[in-house]
Amino acid sequence: MPLVAFAQVTIETLIVSFAELINLLVPVLITAALVVFIWGAVRYIGAKSDENKIKEGRNFLIFGVLGIAVMVSVWGLVQIIISTLGLDSTRMPDIPLIRIWS
Repeated sequence: MPLVAFAQVTIETLIVSFAELINLLVPVLITAALVVFIWGAVRYIGAKSDENKIKEGRNFLIFGVLGIAVMVSVWGLVQIIISTLGLDSTRMPDIPLIRIWS
């Protein structure tokens, strides 16, 4: 019976499912990258004249920026694939929004 259920999986459902997964993960991973960036800034500012701590803080800053860039690029790539293939637009990932005021 599982083979019958699997037979109904199309490339469209796979791409949309992948997009939904990305839509869930992107805000979490961007937040993690932002925390790494902020931690690097704190380490860099608090290092004073210790070269090892300055280098470590700079590395955290670089990894945080790279993490944010990669996650935004992945999200954008998924958006481009979905819009190019003309898949179900009601299930496309939304731009992650943060509400400041309710």
